[in-house]
Amino acid sequence: MVEDGLTLNLNKLIRERTFCPNQERSGSIVWTNSVTGERTAWISCRAALEEEHGRVRLTYTSAHPWSGATHRSDYWIELTTTPQLFGGRRWWFIWPKRG
Repeated sequence: MVEDGLTLNLNKLIRERTFCPNQERSGSIVWTNSVTGERTAWISCRAALEEEHGRVRLTYTSAHPWSGATHRSDYWIELTTTPQLFGGRRWWFIWPKRG
C-alpha cells in the first residue's frame, strides 16, 4: 500500500535544519525501523533554497523486490512556498509530472 511507503516531509526537514532557506546543503536522509533500530533506507540529498523557491536533488539506488536488480535514480525536484496566515512561509514540493 502507498501508506506503507517511505515519506519525505519537507517542512520537517526544514524545521530540523536539514534544508535551510537561503542556503545550500548536502547530506543524507535515513529511515530506520522504530522497533529494531535497523536502517531500512537512505537517500542522498542536495538542497539549494532561496527565500521563496528552491530545488532538491535526490539520489538513491533501489532494488526490485523479486529479481534483486538495482536501479539508480537521480532527480531534481522544484520547491515553492505559500504565505501563511500568521506570517512565515510553508514549503511545498512541485510534483514534476503535474507542476
